[in-house]
Amino acid sequence: MKKYLLIAKKFAYIKRGAWTASVDLKNEFSEYIDVRDCKTIKKISDISSEYEKLIFITQVPKLYSLNLNVLTLRNVNHLIYLRSEHVSPLYNSCSNGFYYYKEHTNIKNYIPFIPNLPKYENKNETTGFYYRPWLNPDSCQWFIDTYKNNDKPIMTMGDIPLAFVKRKNWEHTTDRNHFFKNISHYIYVKSLRFIDPFPTSLCEAVQTGKRISIIDIGKRSFKDGIDDIIDCINYDSSILEFGNWIKWYRRILDNGFNNGMDRNYNNMVNWILKEIM
Repeated sequence: MKKYLLIAKKFAYIKRGAWTASVDLKNEFSEYIDVRDCKTIKKISDISSEYEKLIFITQVPKLYSLNLNVLTLRNVNHLIYLRSEHVSPLYNSCSNGFYYYKEHTNIKNYIPFIPNLPKYENKNETTGFYYRPWLNPDSCQWFIDTYKNNDKPIMTMGDIPLAFVKRKNWEHTTDRNHFFKNISHYIYVKSLRFIDPFPTSLCEAVQTGKRISIIDIGKRSFKDGIDDIIDCINYDSSILEFGNWIKWYRRILDNGFNNGMDRNYNNMVNWILKEIM
């Protein structure tokens, strides 16, 4: 019997974020982990006896097709990644973002999900953008306004930006490997509305060796996972390579998949240098 089942929501044809990060971890530690889409599970009680712990990765409970709440989890050994507004003391809660965990003291655990991609060389000058207007509309509008009237080669991932349908030199994909293999630059726009605990795509851009432009469209009143990754880039981007995290993940997997971090660390870099490297 494997110890852990990672449960996430797959968003139709877009296999991103929590789902891909879960699969990356399973591929490295298959002796410990299974991964399932929540839609393949009818009831939590059907699977809770098959694993030592259930780990719910998608951070908003209502997005699961399961009846997921404090009552259905009250007798289940679990860990659930949550945004702070959904936290209850009855959940064994977790975040994947350093600044987010440090700020929200009602979250019990900090376990980042680091993706696992190689370097991809691309000699063509193509700019990439992850398009999610339902999540960060202000960031997406900046991208549309900036690139709709020029012919520079661009590639988008995620939802289809309808404003570009007739644009020259534009390609769209839902495959992260195709995306990062075929772009040279990656643009990430800091939303003034959406707080992203840890943006997987930005970490993937670092791992694959893309030239990264992080755009400020105004003054933010918060720090989030974008700032976590900026701190890492400014120190040494190699600390985000998956190989550096394998020993730490194995310790987490051998010790119940819990990690209460000392919130006195100043930033993610300080924590990595002390706990990971």
